[in-house]
Amino acid sequence: MTAAPSPAPIIQTQGIHHITFMGADRQTSMDFWQGVLGMAFVFEQPNLDDETQNHLYFDPGDGRLITIFTSEDWPKDSRSTPLKAGSLHHLAQQGAVLERRGGAAGVPVVRGLGEAVVAGGHLDLLASCHY
Repeated sequence: MTAAPSPAPIIQTQGIHHITFMGADRQTSMDFWQGVLGMAFVFEQPNLDDETQNHLYFDPGDGRLITIFTSEDWPKDSRSTPLKAGSLHHLAQQGAVLERRGGAAGVPVVRGLGEAVVAGGHLDLLASCHY
């Protein structure tokens, strides 16, 4: 039996421009994304949906962007992110720099800002991260 051809997509994309995470306060997010992961800070603007929040932009090294909404009203939170429909399970970053920062492959790394595991040449930021 042959599969039916897929219908034409409603929207044709050329890739992901950026993904936005809900962070904690500005400094915690800067410390994690720039300090721990070494991502270049690109720029900052108010969140266009809510100008009481910041919108931080980071370059993960591949020409795309990772952005973070922050608020001084959002402190670090050690509770795990819910694992339910629509939630992020993990974000995997790849590169030798992450292996050097993270330690030996497969060794959990706790930086006080969240937990990460380096395995197979990439860094998995687990759902328990609050940055």
